[in-house]
Amino acid sequence: MIRNKLLFLIVLCFSIGHIHAQEYAEGVALVRVKNSFSGDFKSLTENINYGSSIAGFLKSMEVYDIEYLHLEEAVLYDSTGVFEREFVLYANAPTNILIESLNRSGFFELVQPNYIYKSFVIPNDDEYGNQWYLEKINMPQAWDIEKGCNHIRIAVLDAGFYPLKHKDVKHKYFPYRYDATDLSPSTSHDDDDVSGVDDDVSDGLAEHGLNVSSVAAAWTDNNRGMAGVGWDIDLVLVRAGYLCDESCNPPNQYFEDDDIIEGIDWIVETTYARIINLSLGATNSSVFLQDCINNAKNAGYIFICSSGNHFSNTSAVVSFPANMENVIAVGASDQNDNPWVFGNYGPELDLIAPGENIKVAYGKKKYTNKSGTSFAAPQVSGVAALVLSLNPYLSFTQVRDVLINTTDRPAGMQNANFTNTYGYGRLNAYKSLKAVKRIAPDVYVYNESPDRIQIVYAQNRIFSGDYPIHNECLAEFRAGSSIHLQDGFHAEAGSYFHAYIADVGPPCVSYRTQMVNDSSFSESSGSGEIDIAQNISLVQNPVHDNVEVRFSGFSEGEILSFSVINGSGSIVISQGSILCVQGTFVHEIDVSGLVPSNYFLIVCNNGNSWPLPFIKM
Repeated sequence: MIRNKLLFLIVLCFSIGHIHAQEYAEGVALVRVKNSFSGDFKSLTENINYGSSIAGFLKSMEVYDIEYLHLEEAVLYDSTGVFEREFVLYANAPTNILIESLNRSGFFELVQPNYIYKSFVIPNDDEYGNQWYLEKINMPQAWDIEKGCNHIRIAVLDAGFYPLKHKDVKHKYFPYRYDATDLSPSTSHDDDDVSGVDDDVSDGLAEHGLNVSSVAAAWTDNNRGMAGVGWDIDLVLVRAGYLCDESCNPPNQYFEDDDIIEGIDWIVETTYARIINLSLGATNSSVFLQDCINNAKNAGYIFICSSGNHFSNTSAVVSFPANMENVIAVGASDQNDNPWVFGNYGPELDLIAPGENIKVAYGKKKYTNKSGTSFAAPQVSGVAALVLSLNPYLSFTQVRDVLINTTDRPAGMQNANFTNTYGYGRLNAYKSLKAVKRIAPDVYVYNESPDRIQIVYAQNRIFSGDYPIHNECLAEFRAGSSIHLQDGFHAEAGSYFHAYIADVGPPCVSYRTQMVNDSSFSESSGSGEIDIAQNISLVQNPVHDNVEVRFSGFSEGEILSFSVINGSGSIVISQGSILCVQGTFVHEIDVSGLVPSNYFLIVCNNGNSWPLPFIKM
């Protein structure tokens, strides 16, 4: 993307009083090219001087760079064919003139500015505050039901997570992260100067992402600091904005369309998280970002968006993208369950959550109180992650229905089911989790003939058929709810078969426990990153059919082999060996042919084996 936005940022940060009107990046346009011209445009991304009528027109508009709007992987998997026709144009021309000329050219289906978004936060003093909001939304009772599964992660897409070493949050960060911003290294407070994939989300000194992350899932029950709503939920960090501090009016974190879209693309294509928290917004509505969010929602992702803040005593409308149909819009309330005075409200609002004087992490080991819808949204994200921990099968609509149908109705609603200032009510985490039945996958045991011993566990049900148990063989079935013996099940004389209905434990997978068992950790004194000497990690979004395994710390040429076993211990997938390479490398396994159940991926190397649990849905 662009590496040349210094001029715009100088205008942004030093034009006092003009920032309120600055709603888009100067000299940048997002376009969707008509089908008949898409080939020419693809050539222009490689050579701006490619000879064509379009090239001549763009040169006359002083366009100096053209890039794809979406990541390559998002283009590849887009079934609509639209993403491959969407580009970012950079020109030495005023945006209003650029947009007008592009619209008149006849080359494009859609043209719009690169809109700017702001984070929603009003900081106050630095004194410590207690977390009154956790009692308000009944988190202690909710945690008695569920503390979270680590494979249900929250992606926090924000302006920055500086610093990464806060003692109460750093242990909750998923190892893989992404910086989607495209700022010049000479931009104030930004050192985004890498080529290729950038994972330094602490660039720019912006702390808003750290604040939001700590509310969603700070390290809990660790005898220090604050508690996060998502007790055992991990966080995926995606930077998509930048800080403009006291030199701007007002100081804030700012985001641009193309960076947000690239960040969402990365989340969807990596499948590291299922919930995406967007504590940001704008008065404009971007068709490109709207399409990106709709595409991700259709792929199984759940967006939690803050409704926005305003700076007067009159209500303001719900900001974009919170006003979209395919997101969950969250407003803010105060300690008395009144709508927060500076929050945005309207008919698009789904619910409210506490947003005034919310305790957040900042610095390396400090805490402060901040207010804003930015800090209401991550509470809902944390509760949504706990809901999915109970039942990962739930869709966006089902999660939204659980949240809005289990709210508390404050007195200000006057017994109404919905109001523009409360939505459907104030978040109640306990009621939300209580309304969700814990669903564990079934285990299917078919076409097997155990001749020694076989023990089958299932959190829910066991189904078995075509299953002769041979003489002197011991077979034991233990299920959480029921056991179904179907045609072909037969225990021969002299065999031993036992069936039990018993509590076999929850189906959660602890990522941190797995990492501790499989890896060695040390703190890097320079970067604050976790240094993993040898790491094997499994990543799967429940709505995807590929399981991705990431490796690092192996020697060049080492051999790894793979197999997948089901709950009964039988091998259901066996793959050949692969050679290791130095650094980090990825191996994908197609599990689309497996029935819904609990599985283990077994990775073997030189007599060592690593069992990595996952759930197929």
